[in-house]
Amino acid sequence: MKDLRLLILAAAMLLAGLFGQAQQEAHAAFHLMRIHAVMGGFNAVNTIQYVELRMCSGGQNFVTGHTIRFYDDTNPTPVLKATFTFPGDVSNPGFATGESILIATAEYNANHMGPGAGGSGGNADFIFSDGTVPNWPQNTVGANGGDPLHPVQFTGGKVVFEETSFSLGCAGNSAPLDSVAYGGAVPNYGTAAVALPSPSDNTALRESNLSGPTNNSTDYSLQATAAVPETVASGSLSTDLDTPRNNSRQVSQLTLDADGDAVNFPTDVCAGTASGATVDSVGCSAAQVDADADGVCDVGAESDGPQNCTGFPTPGDLCPGTAPAAAVDSVGCSDAQVDPDNDGFCSPGAPDPPAGPSNCTVIPAPDNCPTVSNPLQEDTDMDGIGDACETSDGDFDEVLDGPDNCDTAANAFQGNQDGDGLGDACDPDSDADGTANATDNDDDNDGVFDTAEGECRDDVDSADANAFVNDGCPAVGLAESGAQCSAMMNESDSDGDGFVNDGCPGATEVVGCGGDPLSPARRPERIDGAFLATDDDADGSMNEVLPAGSSGLDCDGDGWPGDQENLLYGNAPTTVSNQDPCGNNGWPTDLAANNALNIADIGSFLNPPRSGLNPPVDAHSAFNKFSHPLDDWGAGGPGGGMSPDGTIDPEMARWNLQLPPHAATTAINIGDLNSLITGAAGSPARPPMFNGQQAFFTDGGMCPWPA
Repeated sequence: MKDLRLLILAAAMLLAGLFGQAQQEAHAAFHLMRIHAVMGGFNAVNTIQYVELRMCSGGQNFVTGHTIRFYDDTNPTPVLKATFTFPGDVSNPGFATGESILIATAEYNANHMGPGAGGSGGNADFIFSDGTVPNWPQNTVGANGGDPLHPVQFTGGKVVFEETSFSLGCAGNSAPLDSVAYGGAVPNYGTAAVALPSPSDNTALRESNLSGPTNNSTDYSLQATAAVPETVASGSLSTDLDTPRNNSRQVSQLTLDADGDAVNFPTDVCAGTASGATVDSVGCSAAQVDADADGVCDVGAESDGPQNCTGFPTPGDLCPGTAPAAAVDSVGCSDAQVDPDNDGFCSPGAPDPPAGPSNCTVIPAPDNCPTVSNPLQEDTDMDGIGDACETSDGDFDEVLDGPDNCDTAANAFQGNQDGDGLGDACDPDSDADGTANATDNDDDNDGVFDTAEGECRDDVDSADANAFVNDGCPAVGLAESGAQCSAMMNESDSDGDGFVNDGCPGATEVVGCGGDPLSPARRPERIDGAFLATDDDADGSMNEVLPAGSSGLDCDGDGWPGDQENLLYGNAPTTVSNQDPCGNNGWPTDLAANNALNIADIGSFLNPPRSGLNPPVDAHSAFNKFSHPLDDWGAGGPGGGMSPDGTIDPEMARWNLQLPPHAATTAINIGDLNSLITGAAGSPARPPMFNGQQAFFTDGGMCPWPA
């Protein structure tokens, strides 16, 4: 067995090592990459910049954590100005040579037309960001006065991809994997390429092939950017040199009027204007500055638009989404937006002042029920939620918390003997006789002492003409009627027999277990340990058997009903096992007989080896429990231990934790071991005496009873 465990451990370690190595090798697929193009500005707008990388071999998409550095043209030592670090991989794995990765400024994305409908598509795969660019985390850090948002140096400089890599580049070169120096910058490969044009035009510094790097001055030249948007076919990726192209194989056309509104960037402060829309002098349409068309400019609008909406630049429309043609106040709020139930009280969060054209009231407090009209603002439980809007029932008595005169304790009939507005269940002196309930022998003044009413003392009178509270309880003997006996009302199922209020006609509280397994004050009769000489269920008798009909119930809270415990322990029909929740003689899941669920119980699935106990008829050999059906008794059992014999071995059945009740042919497997540790709700691994928690991980798995 020791050798087997060592073998399993070694195999797990080997698999983990191979998996880790595979991950490491996969993430090394980034280095066969060239700098295809660099743009430092477009048509005199030097904030429109990009760098395009191209793969000289497929599968180079694992770029996370790798860098592009930007240097100026200082001689003899260029000065670092910015570093971009890839925050993630690209989605297209690039199984073909010539796939691209495009990194650009935010201004690039606003000034191009892609090959999709209406000029859509073509956006950069990554945007240079110092953490202030919307939707982009910081990925670029400036240095020595460099601008992280616009890192390409103009007109001379150097761009370096993966400067310190230990991998080899496209030409078998060592680090840097690729770099292009232009203007007067000091190159890593050959001599510098030509400088970027000044003023900038529609050209980019672009390589002529993917075979380098060899010499920057011959590898790169100024070439016009794409004149027509397109999506490049897979067979043309390595030969189509048009730039800029993103990882989705989309080539874009750069333009300073991408939305076609005749206002060029950077004057146009409202990019993406709808085709044909009228715009103002800064390129903004009415829809772009007043989305709900209520005449009040949106908060943050770039202008007041061609229709000269009000509220620009501040405060703007504080109630966006106004219904068409609805009247609004000076901050763009309609009555329906600030007082939807039209009760004259403003909803929480309504602007103050003003508050809609009708000027709803915000003093002393906002509407405590903004969706239902409640002019009186009733709030019985003073929780800030108006009674008309209460939806919670914290004490589960089917009276919503708002109108409930006692919302912390179940009181379905809302009893209030002294008429003080506080329900009897919450009133410390419910009969107002000057004696607190804690010391009052008859809280409800029905002539029956509270001790005689037992578990029924918390009920209230159901108006059955007797004018007595709890008169349906067995200790009182007067039958309640009507709603008092409904399964929806008042009392809980204290004895676990599936019936609520079973002190009502047709049932009594002695049905089932004869008590509440989870109530220390009224447990079903116990016969173990300190409980042996105790009247546990307060019925005047000690150590009596459980009531008839209890065999299908779990009366001792150990997770096993009585009939299953009889099966597992081989008992004749009796209730003794269902009256003893702890120890190997009463808790079937305590497999190792140590009064706890712990590692010893796990080990019991394997040790001792079964093969030595019954050779040679036990074909399962090394394992004690795994793979054995429940009718596999071993030597001495019915049928001589041969499987199957059709008769369940109680000792085997106790390990079948996954699916009780048991069948003779059920085989014990890894699911049973898993059920011991994690167990689904209702599993023996989560017994009631552990409050439904995993026994294995609760208080060391020690049996909590007796307690």
